[in-house]
Amino acid sequence: MLRTDRLPPLPHAQTQALSALNDPDVSLVDVAEVIETDPALTATLLRAANSVASAPIDRIASARVAAIRIGLHPTRNLVMGTVMTSLSTDFSRAGIDTDELWRHALACALLVDGAVRSDGAAHSAGFTAGLMHDIGRIAMAQIDPDRYRKVAGRVRSGVEAIEAERDVFGSDHCEWGADVARAWAVPEDIVGAIGGHHGAPLRELTDEQTEEQTGELARAIEQAHAVLRALGIGNGLQPPDVEPLESPAALDPEQQALLDGAGGAEELFTQIDWFRGAFAIAG
Repeated sequence: MLRTDRLPPLPHAQTQALSALNDPDVSLVDVAEVIETDPALTATLLRAANSVASAPIDRIASARVAAIRIGLHPTRNLVMGTVMTSLSTDFSRAGIDTDELWRHALACALLVDGAVRSDGAAHSAGFTAGLMHDIGRIAMAQIDPDRYRKVAGRVRSGVEAIEAERDVFGSDHCEWGADVARAWAVPEDIVGAIGGHHGAPLRELTDEQTEEQTGELARAIEQAHAVLRALGIGNGLQPPDVEPLESPAALDPEQQALLDGAGGAEELFTQIDWFRGAFAIAG
């Protein structure tokens, strides 16, 4: 058994929020009511609603009005991001660049979200899968930072992260991530994508539709990694091995479509900054 049980428990309101987000028929009012019970969720929503990008006429002071201003889909994403960043700490002891780790997660979430929504998905599966895809790495680094520092050292010497994690921990961040996601009652298609985003066989998925959605999400995460490397966004363990692209011409058609779905490179970086401001991520 992986020791993901040692992760700090989520606040009750955030657990309720996750449960609400898993309901495809949840209303904006229902989500706002949950948000109002948690200071961190409320603060995130108010920062987003009162940002320059949202351009409110009068300063918004309630979560319900903020949710209406922003809309259901961005509100879902902000709640999910707040839950994730509640685990945020300084991972430097584990050999991880915390700032780059979160930038990577947000960028991946935005790319995958655009890809999945363009195919008609009605909920935030793409954003959640993208944001949570490295939750296993966060768990490993938070629970045993000294051991994970050994992983980071091996990665910087040229060893693949998955291989280094298995050597040091006996398992990798995909396995840990799937366990964390299940513990949080995340939908199974997202659990499968987290566990399979590095190409590992999908396990324990018997529903054909769930398996199809899982494969789509995992593939989108893999392609997002290629886009992020091309744009000069690292993963927190090491910087990308290429200079940022002045032009996306080096991307293949599938990767270019993913970037286009997020509005292009400039819009992607704008959205990253907007979310980071809402989550108040340092750096």
